Amino acid sequence: MKIIELIPKKGIEHIDFGMTRDEVRSIMVDKYNAGSPVKRNEETECFFENSLQFSYEEDNTLSFIEVSSCPPIGVRILGINTWEVDGKELLDFLNERDKMNEKISEGGSNPIFQENIITLYELDEQYDVIGEFKGEKWAAIGIGDLRYYKSICEIYE
Repeated sequence: MKIIELIPKKGIEHIDFGMTRDEVRSIMVDKYNAGSPVKRNEETECFFENSLQFSYEEDNTLSFIEVSSCPPIGVRILGINTWEVDGKELLDFLNERDKMNEKISEGGSNPIFQENIITLYELDEQYDVIGEFKGEKWAAIGIGDLRYYKSICEIYE
């Protein structure tokens, strides 16, 4: 299984926020052997069976990366293999290191952290593929840059 390291405020290895769509595509093929992207919508392209998503601003530069529950890829963030720990444990871990923006986190069901711009989406047992659906895991984990964070905040204002 491929492990993608989400690096808050930066991106992933070899891919930084602010890179163009063409640069990201090229790196995904050359460094990750990912093949051609699948277009989700005008701003989002997906790789690895739609598990890894890249979202772009109007100027075609990268502003958000999201990984949905494994397989075919795993996620590591801040040293934690996210699909291997309980979802509530991951939330506690992130809460110790950052402050959740309560106004836009939908009562904590879809947390967005202010400083590192880390997002979690939908905690449920159905996403516990590795643990045979016995524990709660997050459906998706994402990171974004300041442009992404500001646009999400505007939606909730």
